[in-house]
Amino acid sequence: MGGIRFANAHPAGIVNSVFVFVSFLVTLPGLATSSRKWIKLAGYMAVVCAMFTMILGLYVWILTLKARGDFAPLFAAQSDQIKSLMQTEVSFYPHPILPRYRLTDMN
Repeated sequence: MGGIRFANAHPAGIVNSVFVFVSFLVTLPGLATSSRKWIKLAGYMAVVCAMFTMILGLYVWILTLKARGDFAPLFAAQSDQIKSLMQTEVSFYPHPILPRYRLTDMN
């Protein structure tokens, strides 16, 4: 009984999502009681969360640029027919609106 696992899920992304959720939970006492301590803590957590998310986005962007750089020579070496097939027929995802992370076996 394995449960749902996400293929290619990076631990930093999971940590980021947990931190966003914890930040949300910290805002609730501040909203309910108007306590300055909780509101201040939530503000600091929101700033840290935003910076961490921005760093993760920058990391993914850099990886995308590196993948493009690695793929360019391979693409350039192909014939025109293969290039046409690669541009029209090859899809990394079964459907364009599906997320990057695909569910793996439940085993």
